[in-house]
Amino acid sequence: MVTKKKDFDNVPLKPITGSALLKRISELGEMDIEDKARLCGYYHTSNKLGIKRADVKTFYEKFIEANNLKSALGGRSSDVIHVTKNSVLVIPSAFVHEAGAVAGDKFEINVDRDGSIRLIPINVPQ
Repeated sequence: MVTKKKDFDNVPLKPITGSALLKRISELGEMDIEDKARLCGYYHTSNKLGIKRADVKTFYEKFIEANNLKSALGGRSSDVIHVTKNSVLVIPSAFVHEAGAVAGDKFEINVDRDGSIRLIPINVPQ
């Protein structure tokens, strides 16, 4: 069952977890991750218009928890990042702080042959 984007009026009031979450994800089929998150109850209602904004980070955390998975960097669900609709990579703040990066820092980005993305700090004299 593929759910159309306009079906957001019928999202759950509470986020779905555990095996029910895995079942719902399977039922939704091919769909944008933000839409899946909203349709599984992972959203924040914002502004006066009541727009439901996806909470993809929590959605991923609960998906990993439901699958009893561990991420590649030791099992913390915060190790998972996602790509937004606008192709923006969201990196958890713990990693940004661990790297010593601060607002305004610049990085060169390289994509390795295996598809890995590498960020290299650019030292710009001030």
